[in-house]
Amino acid sequence: MSNAEYLEKYGIDTSGNPGDSFNRALSDFTHDVASGGAIRHLCDRGYTVSQIMKLLDYPTPRERVESTFSRHLKEKGILMDELPEGAEILLESITVDKKHAGMSAAIDRLADTKNESPLYLECRFGMLKSRDRSTYDRILVSLDSDDADYIEGIRWTVRPMFHRLNERMRSIVKRLMMSDLYEVKIYGRKR
Repeated sequence: MSNAEYLEKYGIDTSGNPGDSFNRALSDFTHDVASGGAIRHLCDRGYTVSQIMKLLDYPTPRERVESTFSRHLKEKGILMDELPEGAEILLESITVDKKHAGMSAAIDRLADTKNESPLYLECRFGMLKSRDRSTYDRILVSLDSDDADYIEGIRWTVRPMFHRLNERMRSIVKRLMMSDLYEVKIYGRKR
């Protein structure tokens, strides 16, 4: 990886004082050596940001852990800014019976038939957090504490993002659909 690619990958601004860029790069390197690998490893094992912070040996600010956590999810293709090409909407909460059994069955059926092609949940948490904080807070309360912490630990943008429908997100989706606070949209490729 070239220097320019490294600087771009880690969001290092080279437009200001050269000393600032160097200090930022040094800080990023130190963070990656001290905590970055552990954060990525624990993220892969299903830990939330709060859980990771309790396990780190090196003191790391929450915003740094969140940034590393979110970047890792993006690098692994779990969290995306855009849908993969060819993905289309497969399920919307407004088209599903609001009874828990009907929603769970619809999600499970969809997930079971799409094993060869990943499914993605449209996530508007960043937009809700910045524009409708009371609904965002009610959504978090409707989730169990680990799932709420998972949502809180991701650096959501104000534009919709897409999260792969893994086991954690399946649990979150089912609760969101039951709460009637969030219109769930699941995307993937049709068979």
